[in-house]
Amino acid sequence: GAVGRGRGRVRGDESGGTRASMCDELEEVMTAEKQQVISTGVRALDIDLQGGINPDDPGKLNVIGARTRVGKTTLGVAAAMGLCMNGAHVLFISCELSRREIMARGLAHYSKRRGCKVPGWVIEGRGNKKTVPPEFSRLRETWANDIQSEGFGSFTVRGDFQANAEVMGEYIYAAKAQNPELSAVFIDHFHIMSSLKGYSNRSQEMEAGALYL
Repeated sequence: GAVGRGRGRVRGDESGGTRASMCDELEEVMTAEKQQVISTGVRALDIDLQGGINPDDPGKLNVIGARTRVGKTTLGVAAAMGLCMNGAHVLFISCELSRREIMARGLAHYSKRRGCKVPGWVIEGRGNKKTVPPEFSRLRETWANDIQSEGFGSFTVRGDFQANAEVMGEYIYAAKAQNPELSAVFIDHFHIMSSLKGYSNRSQEMEAGALYL
């Protein structure tokens, strides 16, 4: 199915300055040590993001929209886990899935990349069997070793079915305060967030929520 993508920048201070001060600032940018762009592990998405997440260029807001059940959440989880595996610290918030469901899907993607494949539905416990597959023990050991190693980021998840844009903002600020190296935040099922006060039109409300974030 068709997937629409939007791009912008979250709000921030863009106050003016003199021509000289602006040139000084540009010189600082040109001569500063450059950090490497962090890949999401999803080639098509990296192309849209100009290589991935750029730590030198914070404040970007990217929106992916498509009809139901075309894989937005799958793409988001894969990209979030890919960033984590490439050293980025990531926060994933869902307005529909629980913490357990998000983590299970993230680990399922991770297991494919690490050669110890365990399906997400098995990790979520949705099968008929009441046993832990042997592959999961290897997955746990590999995951534990990776999160202790350098060059591997963190994958923090949160599920909140009642949150609105203001609450999401509080989560993000708190997460950034706890981990200043936080590189990316994913908000899944943005369209079903709780309503903001003062809006009767859902489209306007969603636009206001996006601008707030």
